[in-house]
Amino acid sequence: MAVSVTLPYSAEVLQAFLAGYHESIWPAQIAAVLLIAALLVVLARPTPRTTRLPALILTAFWAWVGGVFYMAELTHLSFLATAHGAACLGQAALLLGHAGRGPEPVAQRSRARLSFGIGLLVVALGVYPLGMAVWEGSAAAWRLAGVTPVATALLTLGALILGPGGRWTAGLLGVIPAAVLAWAAFTAWVLA
Repeated sequence: MAVSVTLPYSAEVLQAFLAGYHESIWPAQIAAVLLIAALLVVLARPTPRTTRLPALILTAFWAWVGGVFYMAELTHLSFLATAHGAACLGQAALLLGHAGRGPEPVAQRSRARLSFGIGLLVVALGVYPLGMAVWEGSAAAWRLAGVTPVATALLTLGALILGPGGRWTAGLLGVIPAAVLAWAAFTAWVLA
C-alpha cells in the first residue's frame, strides 16, 4: 500500500505566494539587508561590547518570519502556518533571552568552526537564493534571509557557529532552525 502525502498548495502556488509576499512587504527587504550587513560585520570583528548584537538581529528576523511570513501571510495557504509561526516566535524569544544574558567573552574560533560557519552564511546569502531563482526561472520569489524562513534558518545556524557562544549554545539555539530546514526539505520532496 502506497502512502500519499500532499500539501494544500503546489510549487507554482508557493512561488506566486513568495512573489506577492515580497511585493507586499517592500521596503522591509532593505532593512533586512542592512541588518544582515551589520550582522556580518559583528561576526567578522567581534568585540566584548558587540557579542549580544547577533542574537538581537536574529531575534528581529525570527519575529518577522514568525509573525509576518507565517502568521500574517502564509495562513491563507497552510493550516500549519500558525504552528510554524509560533515556533519561530519561540526562537525569537530564545534568542532574546540569550542576548539578555549579557556580554560573552570573545573566544578563538577553530578553523573547522570558522569554515563551517562561513559556509552556512554563503549558502544562506548566496547559494540558496540564487539556486532557487535559477531553478524557478525567476527572481520574483527571492529567498532573502530575515524575511523568509529557510534563508533565515541557514543564516542563524551560521551565525550561531561563528558567534561567541560555545557548542551548547549553538546546539540549543539551533534546534528550531534545524527543524525549519527539515520541514523545508520535506516540503521540497513533496512538491517535486
